[in-house]
Amino acid sequence: MNAPVIAAIDLGPLTGRVLCHAAAFARLLQVPLKVLHVGGDRSPELRERVASACLQLGPYETDFDESQIVLRTGRVSDAIAREAIGEGASLIVIGSRGRSGVARLLLGSTSESVLKNATTPVLIVPPTDIDIVNIGDHVALTSGPIVAAVDLAENSSEQVRFASKLAAIGKQPLVLMTVARSRVTDYAASQQLRERAHGLPAAKPAAVIVRRGAVAEEISRCALVEGAGLVVMGLRATPRCQPGAIASAVLRTKRAFVLAVPTTRMEVRLRAAWPRVAQMAALILALLASAAVSAAQREWGDVHAIAAFQRAADSYAFVHRQVERQLGSGTGDAAAFAAAILRARPVTPGRLFAPAVVEEFRSLAARATRAGCNAGELRTGAWDLLHSAGAPATGTTPVAACLARQLPVLPPELEYRSAGTVLVVVDVHANLVVDVLPALLAGSELR
Repeated sequence: MNAPVIAAIDLGPLTGRVLCHAAAFARLLQVPLKVLHVGGDRSPELRERVASACLQLGPYETDFDESQIVLRTGRVSDAIAREAIGEGASLIVIGSRGRSGVARLLLGSTSESVLKNATTPVLIVPPTDIDIVNIGDHVALTSGPIVAAVDLAENSSEQVRFASKLAAIGKQPLVLMTVARSRVTDYAASQQLRERAHGLPAAKPAAVIVRRGAVAEEISRCALVEGAGLVVMGLRATPRCQPGAIASAVLRTKRAFVLAVPTTRMEVRLRAAWPRVAQMAALILALLASAAVSAAQREWGDVHAIAAFQRAADSYAFVHRQVERQLGSGTGDAAAFAAAILRARPVTPGRLFAPAVVEEFRSLAARATRAGCNAGELRTGAWDLLHSAGAPATGTTPVAACLARQLPVLPPELEYRSAGTVLVVVDVHANLVVDVLPALLAGSELR
């Protein structure tokens, strides 16, 4: 199947550049080009305006015919997503902002919505005079190094494969980079990057780079230092960063384009090949999601308490990251790091484990042990409260994996540990107790 490149145009100031890059990438990938405009109607007059814009603003080397132009109505981002799924598109090309005249160089509302919901790779064209293609008798990619910014916590195979394919087709060097978490050494991060590159059928990476700090800013800085005109990134939102933040930071360099690749394209291929099956699958997924919510409500009696716990954990993790950024990576001094956190916001008991949360955690732990989970020392009887919030976490031990899986997910800066029958939430980098829950299991001696 020829999966087309879709040029999503709004007849605004970026229309010509979107058409140029879409036409070039269609020729590079050897697939058809479709031009999509979403407006208030599908009148012959509007079709004529779009066709005229294609002829006047598009590259003269490309002939646009009537069959390439598609008009749709409705919410712009939704219409673009539907068209991409229906066509099984290989790429969407869109401008970084529309006709709203936003003064700052940020994603426009349409491009940001497309980015959030994309199931197809999306190339974002910035409002600058710099191009990364040269379209003529022989189309060429002129981006310079292509940086694939990889999040090691997610499946990045589609992203790395796509970046490698473009580097091979365009004869440009491929650079793999990541912004490592504090607990991952530079060596371990670089090894993981090399593993992602193992077995690539197209271009192999010319370099692997590990950086530290704020994700969006470090990716942007890497693109500038490496002289890269194209940054290929993933689309999965994480607690560390949102795709829109990364794209905006890169676009602010005023010289790099962003190509965002979803984690998996299975859904795209399914819907493109079997639209009716896809509709049924969507219905089944919705029913499963509803069942999952019901199951969650059965598992977690007080959903609000769990949500409050997770908000408090995320709030603490934010302070952790802010302090880490101020101190700089590589401090290696857990005591100094803990002291800086305590100065930024004192750790107080009960911030995470409020009374309603304690009750819900004990219910979760009891259910897990009844299901056969060996919770180790947490179910051994009497307890001694030797730890308190704000104190060092020395002497704590990891919680059994089967039990940890039943508890709410923590940010990567935190983890569950035990101290006798006490459940402890610990800041792993600072070796700092964030909060404690005495006698987690109902069978423990409460006093």
